[in-house]
Amino acid sequence: MSIQLEKETVPFKRTVTNWHSARLVFSAFIKAHPELGLRDTPATFRNFSFRHGQLLRELDVMRKPCGLRSTAIFDANRFDEVVFDLLSLRSNSKQRPSELTQPELPFPEFDQEKRES
Repeated sequence: MSIQLEKETVPFKRTVTNWHSARLVFSAFIKAHPELGLRDTPATFRNFSFRHGQLLRELDVMRKPCGLRSTAIFDANRFDEVVFDLLSLRSNSKQRPSELTQPELPFPEFDQEKRES
């Protein structure tokens, strides 16, 4: 990609690479976590966005670029951890979490296996 100014080409390097289409990131998440039992359908995505969108925006995992018809984007680097915790730890959607991400795994033996690998 380049920007043209008065017959002069200026190279443009993309430096922000972690934000992607919300629909694509959500689909990849569902494929990566079959244990959650979610189906990859437009209705599932719409319901997820409606139910958890405000919290994801507050946590800066989701952004809605300016413009009425612009699609939402997700931070692909943080989405997996935050949303997995959101869907698997919270039983009440109105409950305000103090912290969604866990600093340590609840089972030390899993942490030990991870270190050995």
